[in-house]
Amino acid sequence: MDCRSPAGTRSVAAETQEVLDLFRSLPRQQQAVMAWTYDGFSPAEISQILGIPRATVDSHRRHARIRLKEILGKTVE
Repeated sequence: MDCRSPAGTRSVAAETQEVLDLFRSLPRQQQAVMAWTYDGFSPAEISQILGIPRATVDSHRRHARIRLKEILGKTVE
């Protein structure tokens, strides 16, 4: 079975590995929040799972997204 993306250039496994590598560049708490987010959990669920306030989850998501955009901006250019 072919697991290539619609563009036919990258496999799902390669894309997943890239996401994991990007997450590893984040601080541990941001890694955890983004991993749970990537797996489809809501901020409220993540808050409960990690035992941290919802506002902290939101803050970690916001800071992680800013950092990931910075990293991706450097690699895309």
